[in-house]
Amino acid sequence: MGFAGGGGGGSAPWPPVTKWILIVTIIVFVGQMFVTREFTPQELSKIEVMQEQQAASGQRITTPLQPSPVNDWGELDTDKTIRGQVWRLVTCAFLHSRYSMMHIAFNMILFVGMGMVIERMYGSRELLVFYLVAAVVASLAFLLLEVLVREPGQRGVAVGASGA
Repeated sequence: MGFAGGGGGGSAPWPPVTKWILIVTIIVFVGQMFVTREFTPQELSKIEVMQEQQAASGQRITTPLQPSPVNDWGELDTDKTIRGQVWRLVTCAFLHSRYSMMHIAFNMILFVGMGMVIERMYGSRELLVFYLVAAVVASLAFLLLEVLVREPGQRGVAVGASGA
């Protein structure tokens, strides 16, 4: 019956919602990697402090990737979400770490494996609702933990489909 009817996902090799969540997640990841901006002066000063600390402790000095407006807009940032940017409860599930291809690879392998089974058993609409609700519930759990245990002055940020 497919997505519009809310029935079973059919026997197509790629059920539609599983396929589209995978495609959207990959497109967002490509955007995270290639749509970047310059560091702000405040970010540059934090990087300098971090690099000085690394040098002082004998660690290898690292330079972070240029910031991505895609991350700026969609990551689950505790402070921004609490101040009303509630879309982040869902959008963070479509973003992944830019420092490790394994993050998106493992998440999407698990999602496709489980998503195809769930979509075929219960239907496309049910998979979509389940995925989005699970993303929101996982995000709310992260926010609750951040509010309860985060050190003052630390920034609480999360990305990834693991919770969904």
